[in-house]
Amino acid sequence: MVLWAEPGQLPTPQGRLQIFLHGLRNTPTAERFYWVRSDEEGRYQFTRIVPGQYKLSDAIARPKWRLKIVVEPGQEALFDLTLDNARPARDDFPEDG
Repeated sequence: MVLWAEPGQLPTPQGRLQIFLHGLRNTPTAERFYWVRSDEEGRYQFTRIVPGQYKLSDAIARPKWRLKIVVEPGQEALFDLTLDNARPARDDFPEDG
């Protein structure tokens, strides 16, 4: 689920938002790239992802989220994108600017 709020507003689902998975440099997934778009209720799902390490983000430039994700073989993972794990509360890739 993708939720966002501007200052003074309640969080609302972010429909039609692009979400990206980029394989991390110097890992077996380095050349992997996946993207999906959230539905009208802010839900999203990646399928058939090669196991490994990735960066999960919502934009190439000025993303609201930059999270390190590890996809384990045969496992499902749930990642809600909320204010609690958005930049600057959590930024797993601060060297990216």
